[in-house]
Amino acid sequence: MILRLLIFYVVLTIFSSSCFRKKVPPDINCGDTQVCIGNKLNEKVYYGWNGNSYTDSLMPGDVGCYTGGPVHIQYSKKSGVALREETYTLLFVSSKGGTYIKVNKCYTRGNIEIFNGSLGIYEEE
Repeated sequence: MILRLLIFYVVLTIFSSSCFRKKVPPDINCGDTQVCIGNKLNEKVYYGWNGNSYTDSLMPGDVGCYTGGPVHIQYSKKSGVALREETYTLLFVSSKGGTYIKVNKCYTRGNIEIFNGSLGIYEEE
């Protein structure tokens, strides 16, 4: 009887620990990153990266991309918390306004949107 209870307890402990284990994201290691912004507005938008001037334009439906530096994020295998982060922030300026984009993965895709008269970027997955 005691042996059955002990076996039941061990099986229950193993099962419950595997069911409630926190999902740990995989480490991110990118030598180069790419950030792409699409124009879903109904008008032409002039834009540029990391400066105060426009270097290109996006017609409705077009996408502009920026290739940047490395991103490296190492996560704790137990808690899933980032232990080391090497990321960067990118400035996107446009004729509709500007915004900062935190680059923390190899590929980021977003679209221009206007929120209460101000530029916003909503990210696509």
